[in-house]
Amino acid sequence: SLTPIKTSNKTKDKILTKEKIDISGNEMNITYSNTKYGDLSNWTRKTYRSLSQENTNKKMQESVSKKFNNPVKINNVSFGALDELVDSINVVVDLNVKNEVKQIGAQSVFVVPYVDVVIAASPFNLEKRNYDFEYWKYEDADEYKTQIEINLPPDKTFAEIPKNEKLSFNDITYDISYTKKASNKLIILREAHINRNNITPEDYTKFKTFATKIVEKEGSYITFK
Repeated sequence: SLTPIKTSNKTKDKILTKEKIDISGNEMNITYSNTKYGDLSNWTRKTYRSLSQENTNKKMQESVSKKFNNPVKINNVSFGALDELVDSINVVVDLNVKNEVKQIGAQSVFVVPYVDVVIAASPFNLEKRNYDFEYWKYEDADEYKTQIEINLPPDKTFAEIPKNEKLSFNDITYDISYTKKASNKLIILREAHINRNNITPEDYTKFKTFATKIVEKEGSYITFK
């Protein structure tokens, strides 16, 4: 199998995302701008370049729906530089999703819907490994930078938000912070730098612990009342 070629002048495979989430009742209106660089832009260009607007929306609906348990309505999708041979591509998506906010007693709770998953739990179901874990097969980005703005209705206020966290494993770093800008406005900043080298059997348990912490952090509930 082919491992990614490392060259110093190659554009980093990175993903920059700015996401705005407006909550009303149990519904979220989400607008996000997602820019992919390097090889990641090639896949997006190939997938969407020849599609009509209708089929673009359908394809995006399929893709985005996988991130939610509830029905998603795509309002608009627009690409920048879709037909150009440049090393990045941007997409702006506007969508609505219902029933993402749950009621628990007097409080409302939700999990932040991240557009990009930094680490998924699925590859780590083995307790231990006898061979190297080929991380590059599961990860196609070198870097993630994410900014999320969450707005509650004016009469609501955030009750519990997760703690800031910095995690690292070998050359992989993960940093997430949660800042209340107002009683009803929260800014989340997340940055991850990835090294896609193989993980040795000796390091696998430590790496699994690191990955599990990230999955748990991104699955944390945020509450408001």
